[in-house]
Amino acid sequence: MFLLSEYLPTIILASKSTGRKQLLEEQGCTVIVDAIDCDENNNFSSIEQRVLELALLKLNTYLAIKKEIVLPVISGDTLIALNNRVIGKATSIDEAKGQLLAFSGQKHTVFSAFALYLPKDKRIYKGVDKTAVTFKNLDEKTIANYLKSNSWQQAAGSYRLQNDMKRFIAKIEGETSTVVGLPLPLISAIFTKPSSF
Repeated sequence: MFLLSEYLPTIILASKSTGRKQLLEEQGCTVIVDAIDCDENNNFSSIEQRVLELALLKLNTYLAIKKEIVLPVISGDTLIALNNRVIGKATSIDEAKGQLLAFSGQKHTVFSAFALYLPKDKRIYKGVDKTAVTFKNLDEKTIANYLKSNSWQQAAGSYRLQNDMKRFIAKIEGETSTVVGLPLPLISAIFTKPSSF
């Protein structure tokens, strides 16, 4: 079975996302977390373009600050769309509750993008994927119990697939890794199908 660690034995993750770190570690990679802060405000019209440019912005900011880099560096970004409305990270528990109530019994789309710098060829690769997620019907008590765990914090749409929320999901149409935060098949394709990039 192909694992990213064959090509990326050690990688710098320019992100605080525990989900992205877990995905890379499950691929056998040794992950060095070295997140940076940058201005994520932008005016891109499409969600695909927005999430892709945010991932690229994070990577380019990292590269500009760190200068000499000998290890591969990856960054990512995730946004959610519900009825053509972008759902980001909640800034309060009330906002998180509102997001989860809006998802209840509904289908939404998760967009995750990556930007990967390979120092050997000094190239940046990027890509974006989307996956549809349908929630079961959730009542306020169920949501309130979930919110007590604080798992909603720093998560697009106030949930992480690898945490307790997984049991409240009725259906996933697409790549599970995209929902967690990195579209692994697209990243793998850089090494297995280089002619496609």
